[in-house]
Parts: sequence; structure tokens; C-alpha cells
Amino acid sequence: MKMGSPLWKFRYQTRRHPWLILVPLLLAVLLLAGSCALIGGGEGSETKTVGQSVVDGWLYGGFDSSGNLIFRQGDQVVLLPQGSTEVKLNGETVRIASATPNTLELQSAAEADPTTFAVPSAVWWALGTGVCGYALGRMHKSKPSASAFPASPSVPRWKPRRWPR
Repeated sequence: MKMGSPLWKFRYQTRRHPWLILVPLLLAVLLLAGSCALIGGGEGSETKTVGQSVVDGWLYGGFDSSGNLIFRQGDQVVLLPQGSTEVKLNGETVRIASATPNTLELQSAAEADPTTFAVPSAVWWALGTGVCGYALGRMHKSKPSASAFPASPSVPRWKPRRWPR
């Protein structure tokens, strides 16, 4: 590592001001945590089989002979076309992710809510990279002002011209 190289300057500055290294590390940790929170993965969809309750006693009944979804509660029967994405039972809307003759996959409330606003993780990475780059770019030693240097002579020195041999 040569003196004056960028790595040398970085190590020199961090030895003199160790708190400067905490700023980019803190930003990297926050960026990683924000990305993981946006990706999610905690809650998945809920799977119901034939005969299980979907909402307030409404049971999933599978498919009928025409391929319609069947929901039953006592004597009441609700038929839905096979491609339906949501059903309203007892005033509650349930979103359907997929349906087979034996199982019904429901979306969870967090996945089903279309009004939630999420910033794409690429935006968080770009923002964090820009802030880290700015913070690392600011880690250079301060240059003294022009008034700190004595005035240099305005007359250039005379050097004899050397002839090629």
C-alpha cells in the first residue's frame, strides 16, 4: 500500500476519526434491514381443504360438475366461477390465490390489501449507495486555505537551456 493511494488515505482518516466508519456501516445495516422488511416472507397464504371453514362457518365444498367453486353454510350454497379471485361471505371479502378440487389457497390480509404503499428495494439500494458514496467521499483531510501559504514569488526562476547531445 503506497502512501497517497486511496486505501492509504481511507485508513489514515479512519485512524484519526474512527467514528467516520460508523456512518457507512450504520447506513448499510439500515439498508439491509429495510430491504428484508420490503421483501417480507413472514406471512404466506392460508390453505383450506374441503370441509374446512373459510369465514364464519362458511365451508369450502370443492368444485361441482361444471367447475364452479362451492361454499356452504347450512342450507345456503354459493357458487362461483372457477377463475374467481375473491368472494364476499357475511360481509367479509376473502381473496382467493388458487383453487383446486381439494384445496383452496387464500391470500393473507397483508398480501390482499392493495392500498399498502411499498417502495421498491432497488430505490432503497440506490439511495443507500448514494449516501454511502457521499459519506466516503467526504472523508478526506481538509486542505488549508490559501492564506496559510506564504506568497510565492511571481518572477519565474531562470534555468539554462540544455542542448541535446
